[in-house]
Amino acid sequence: MIKLSKEKPYEDACKILGLHPVANYKSYKLTDETRNFIKLETIAKALNEGWKPTTMDPREVRYYVWGWNYTDNRKPSGLIYLCSSSALGRAGAHVGTSLEFKDKDTAKEFVRICKPMIVKYLFGRDNHEDFKFDF
Repeated sequence: MIKLSKEKPYEDACKILGLHPVANYKSYKLTDETRNFIKLETIAKALNEGWKPTTMDPREVRYYVWGWNYTDNRKPSGLIYLCSSSALGRAGAHVGTSLEFKDKDTAKEFVRICKPMIVKYLFGRDNHEDFKFDF
């Protein structure tokens, strides 16, 4: 498995993938949200080592990162649930994303490296210690 530094995972991922860091280009008129998603997606691509999900194979297992945001009284106050699925007797819509992983270990490594960035980007908060992620 590829190891990226916790200090500069995006820059490490760009080197591995042979990309120039888009987030550093001042000439692009990108929002902070777009820049942050590009960073997360680039890190995910590097960790997946070339794996890409097939679009229509129902047998393929994919891993997504989701978690609970706990408030001071330890009750869940928000949910990150990055997937789309359905089951018999139930219909639902979830957030689809390109942050998919080839296996559970890769998803865990992504959270280990990117937890502060995920919490800041998705919730606009800095208290990533209060967030618990699962796979």
